[in-house]
Amino acid sequence: MSMKPVRVVEPTETPIGAPYLALSHCWGTTPFLTNTLSTYAQLKTSIPLRTLPPNFRDAIFTSRRLGFRYIWIDSLCIIQDSPTDWDAEAPLMHHIYQNAFLSLAAVGSSDAYGGFFYARDPLLTGAHRLPDSSIAVRDDLWLIDFLEEPLNQRAWALQERLLAPRTVYFGRNQLFWECRAMEAYWGEQVTGEWGGTPYDHWDLILQQYTACHLTKGKDKFVALSGVVKEFERILRDKYLAGLWEGNFVNGLLCTAGRRLPSSFVELGFD
Repeated sequence: MSMKPVRVVEPTETPIGAPYLALSHCWGTTPFLTNTLSTYAQLKTSIPLRTLPPNFRDAIFTSRRLGFRYIWIDSLCIIQDSPTDWDAEAPLMHHIYQNAFLSLAAVGSSDAYGGFFYARDPLLTGAHRLPDSSIAVRDDLWLIDFLEEPLNQRAWALQERLLAPRTVYFGRNQLFWECRAMEAYWGEQVTGEWGGTPYDHWDLILQQYTACHLTKGKDKFVALSGVVKEFERILRDKYLAGLWEGNFVNGLLCTAGRRLPSSFVELGFD
């Protein structure tokens, strides 16, 4: 299989309906290569893998191994110092994650340099068969090894998690799988589909969202706007800055919870 250079491509350069993956990750505070007005031309030509942080390199490696040619990475596919590009792309975030075939989440990394792959001890996370043919697993894996991971403390990541049709999470202790049918780790199902009304789901989402962190306070509404659009479609209700007209009184009783594409990166093969 011949390898083409990894580069940023516009939708007009890709086949209509081409399947793609999306990366969900923490930026952190350590600088890394991003798409800017000064780097855009070079990124369109070629991106040397050595110039990318581990999260990006591992996402590209994983995508290639899965047989995908395109991946969407926010910091490479949105021009970061262009307010015009940001204003155009931020409202489309729900489409980007909803339409991705699969989302890859660097859930265990607090910045761009943690990567996907860790020295995981299978004895700490795997299932153990007992003499009576039953299987024992830690019952706190989802709570501790997943929900408390760095990425799950970021407000932007909650929307990405909720909108993606399916996600593989690369944690520090193990891998997790989540789709619209189940949450699972090492083949063990954690939960099935949620019950309750759409308003109940919204309350749960708000509890998680208000416990997360935002680097920029002005992103409070836009970081959840994709989920809002989906609820508007489902509820056919009017959104009122965190509340819904059809559930307004009950919504006022909610309290803050505790901690709990315009372009793609072409991966370079035919």
